[in-house]
Amino acid sequence: PKIDFQINNANTLTLTYNRFRSKSPNGIESPAVVQQGIGSFGDDFVDVDTFIARLNSTLSPTLLNEFRFQYGREFGRAFQGDLTPFENTLEGSATVRPPSGRLPQVDVAQSSVGIRFGQRQFLDRVQFPDERRVQFADTLTLVRGNQTLKFGADINRTKDNVDNLFNGNGAYSYSNISNFISDVISPAGKRYSNFQQAFGLSAFEFKTTDYNFFVQDDIRVSPRLTVNLGLRYEYQRLPEAQFPNTLTNSAAVGFGPEQTRSFPSDKNNFGPRLGFAYDITGDGKTSVRGGYGIYYGRIINSTISNAITNTSAPGAQISVSLQPTAAGSPIFPNVLASPVGVSRADLVAFSSKLANPQIHQADLIFEREIARNTVVSVSFLASLGRRLPRFVDRNLSFPTENRTFTVSGGEFNGQTFTTPVFLGARPDTNFGRITEIQSSVKSEYTALVLQANRRLTKGLQFQASYTRSKARDTGQSSVTFTAGNNVLNPFDQGLENGRSNLDVPHRFVASAVYSPDFFGNDSDSRVGRAIFGGFTISPIVQIQSGRTVTPFVSNNLPNPIGVNCSVSPLPAACPTAGGIIGAGGTGRPFFLERNTFRQPKTAVLDLRISRRFRFGETMNLEFLAEAFNLFNRSNVTNVANRLFSVGGTNTAPTLNFDPTFLAPSDISNATFLRERQIQLAVRFQF
Repeated sequence: PKIDFQINNANTLTLTYNRFRSKSPNGIESPAVVQQGIGSFGDDFVDVDTFIARLNSTLSPTLLNEFRFQYGREFGRAFQGDLTPFENTLEGSATVRPPSGRLPQVDVAQSSVGIRFGQRQFLDRVQFPDERRVQFADTLTLVRGNQTLKFGADINRTKDNVDNLFNGNGAYSYSNISNFISDVISPAGKRYSNFQQAFGLSAFEFKTTDYNFFVQDDIRVSPRLTVNLGLRYEYQRLPEAQFPNTLTNSAAVGFGPEQTRSFPSDKNNFGPRLGFAYDITGDGKTSVRGGYGIYYGRIINSTISNAITNTSAPGAQISVSLQPTAAGSPIFPNVLASPVGVSRADLVAFSSKLANPQIHQADLIFEREIARNTVVSVSFLASLGRRLPRFVDRNLSFPTENRTFTVSGGEFNGQTFTTPVFLGARPDTNFGRITEIQSSVKSEYTALVLQANRRLTKGLQFQASYTRSKARDTGQSSVTFTAGNNVLNPFDQGLENGRSNLDVPHRFVASAVYSPDFFGNDSDSRVGRAIFGGFTISPIVQIQSGRTVTPFVSNNLPNPIGVNCSVSPLPAACPTAGGIIGAGGTGRPFFLERNTFRQPKTAVLDLRISRRFRFGETMNLEFLAEAFNLFNRSNVTNVANRLFSVGGTNTAPTLNFDPTFLAPSDISNATFLRERQIQLAVRFQF
């Protein structure tokens, strides 16, 4: 419901309430094709309530004020659905059963395509989250001659209640189906690649408050020139730390306990804004516009929640990640009864120098009217990201040894590549990974955009644009919470420079609405209008470069022959962690840039044809036929991205080429690039 209340001639009050309820059995997995066991989809429930009040006040003929208030609540929760008998009863006589009594999550990779079943890592979510928001905002507008001044403030306070222990039921990862089957039929085996499990706190709450202030001045310098000036200040107040850990050895890793005792406070987020619009010829047909501004993002609350709970302190959440050779690692399908005796609990904390993400944006646009209601433009766009988040494992010793890998098969057959490797025990033996949340990623996006737009004139309307762009970054990733270590080598982060995951160098989009009127209002053409009139044809075409592909390497650096790498402390010859170089980071070839390869281009044509029949002045009946992906083009939306698997020995490792690399693994099953679909509709308007 929405209520508008005219209090008096100077004040108007608007009240709005929105209520949303969603119950989605088996609804967490929504793509057309998924690689999940049918019982692992999960039941999803969401409740959203939002109340907004807005008071507009005319304080004087030149002074206006708008006050806004919002109260909102979002309550999300999700639960494991019904599993198969094998997943429920844990056939195989597990001696230490998971807390839920169900099979831990099992990931089985086969090239880049795999399957997943058992209880999902993120379920059950009792509250995820129960988030309540209170927001106050006010904007004052003053008009003085050729200037329009605006002043504003926005205070947004959010409280999150979370009840979820990620990985509380345990999770096994296998590199291939053979290893998994071997562990099922041979209970004493440990052929998995990695095991993860979390313990401790599941329910907690925290609050964040965002303070935002701005001033803006729009100046009409002359009838042909307008200048916009502005400044915005933003401050995000983070919550207090709840579970500080006093065991971190700052001398060993340069990461002290103070980073779990208090969170950073970034108070210098000033964002200047500058813009202009100039009528070059004075006739309103040719213009140039431009702008520049600095914008700030938030440190998202999901990342904050990990920094609160994943400190491995008493009462917090303790996350354990084990390779099968590690001391205390379980036998499938068992889990750990407790983290006692396992000295490799992981820790997550903010860098003391953490800052809010920053974006520099600029554009310059030249626009010209070339015909009635038809405009063409050339635009230059730039977006430079700074201080973007990165997650780095600080509990690694500087590598002092190298390994030379020999490639077997493929384009690099017979070639050798040398890299530093991480061997021996971690510097701080109290923990496994010590993940520091840093603000150290940079991104650069530049684009040239050509556009042509025509408003509906003589039955024809169209929009067309071509974008030539380039996007590079130093390791930007899209992570909802945190990653353990999303760099290849923490001591050489320059290896992360490369194309962005979002790099799409060519993109063309065109749409049109065509309503032909062959006979006009000629009274002698009633038959022609009856047969051919009332049609509307509306095509949309989208063509773009394929998405980038970063190759990855499966398997870990081999253990040395004759050395027991399951003891603590770890022998100096053993890899410190998993992965190709023993750092447990991103598993890509160290001699290739990120996103070296690209998927095939995508192209889609959608079409609507409609016919309208009018009955007098107030009623009409319209028949519609719509086709999505009219030509049923098979657009590749994912490919196999395993380029190599590690083999050989610890001192003479090999990289074995995977011949399925870049083979399509998903075709036209993404949400926006589906198989051909046709729908018919009838619409009656009166």
